[in-house]
Amino acid sequence: MDALEECPDQRWFNIEGDCFLFVVTPATFQDAEITCQQQAQHSVLAKINPVDPKYRLFLESRPLTGIFAPHFLIGLSDTVTEGEFRWLDGTWPTEVNWAEGHPVHISREVEDRLDCVIINDAGQWESVQCIQSYSFVCAVLDGTVPGTEFNECTAPGAAEQICLGPNDFCEDAAAGYHCVCFPGYRKNDNNQCEEIACDAMCSGQNEFCLNKEPPNDDSCECLPGFVRTKDGLYCVSANVDETCTSNSDLCNTADLICQDGATIGEYRCECIQGFVRETSTGNCIESSFLNSVSTCALNPELCDGFRERCVDGKLTGSYMCVCQGGYAYVNGVCTEQAACVGSPCTVDSEVCVDLPEGRYRCDCAAGYTRRDGVCTGELDSVFNKQLNK
Repeated sequence: MDALEECPDQRWFNIEGDCFLFVVTPATFQDAEITCQQQAQHSVLAKINPVDPKYRLFLESRPLTGIFAPHFLIGLSDTVTEGEFRWLDGTWPTEVNWAEGHPVHISREVEDRLDCVIINDAGQWESVQCIQSYSFVCAVLDGTVPGTEFNECTAPGAAEQICLGPNDFCEDAAAGYHCVCFPGYRKNDNNQCEEIACDAMCSGQNEFCLNKEPPNDDSCECLPGFVRTKDGLYCVSANVDETCTSNSDLCNTADLICQDGATIGEYRCECIQGFVRETSTGNCIESSFLNSVSTCALNPELCDGFRERCVDGKLTGSYMCVCQGGYAYVNGVCTEQAACVGSPCTVDSEVCVDLPEGRYRCDCAAGYTRRDGVCTGELDSVFNKQLNK
């Protein structure tokens, strides 16, 4: 599979009519594209579809170059429209060969979006940053004849006839042309370019907005290597011991410190040293302040004032609610109790009478009269006997 005379020079490999040049010097996607154009007329970053029988021959030719770089940039990207990977000539791949987990679609507002493509050492495609540098492959494809190409986009009068939308532009293709949306826009159901509102949805750390085709709604997704927290609010590292360090939005007040949980995506916010959590509000306040002020006095709403009373605990910030007099806990609730149940009137000549709010009164039993504070019936009996004589 040596380079043939049909290729520009001896550096190129001819694979069934297509010429390929493996360049080991790393370059960004933009620089690689320029370098390929400088190598030969009609030379571009390589375009080769996995379904093409030449693809296998192309992969087998890499070791013959003496280049051992495991990854090579090719002329495929979605820099024009997010999620739409196309070759530099505007055509779509006839078949894809993505590695597991690729491509990764990231919002255009995220600086490290993965819009360009490399072939890995297994011959599969991976989406990568266009600003990263890789070895690359140039190609002069079979049938490229100077002077025979017609560019519909630049033809006289074309601007007045095609791609008339305010948010699109014409892109020449191998056969015809494409009307392509400007960055930040995408085609709607009427094939018109409309602004993508997705980016404004996702403002948290480590997340991006995933554009979905209607009628599906766009969604906020975590970046690769990150997961949602248990409450679903944040994206944090998938490493269980890096939850807190991976997202500064967690516990983001000055009196709280983040503690990693026992499982992935789990964390807790604890008060910093010198502060304790105030029971009723959950806020952290200085422990010295609590030491000088009664917890119950500071928080009168802690207990039901009618049925319960608050008692300060021994520990800072601790307290307990106890039932008021005349009330007792029934199934965890302070419930009014009949005061006479305990037989508080211990004298046989007295009977107990329940009063409101748990109070009671000891009255004299039938046949007894209270004299000098004591219920007695003995004198009454004598008096009655005399009357009956």
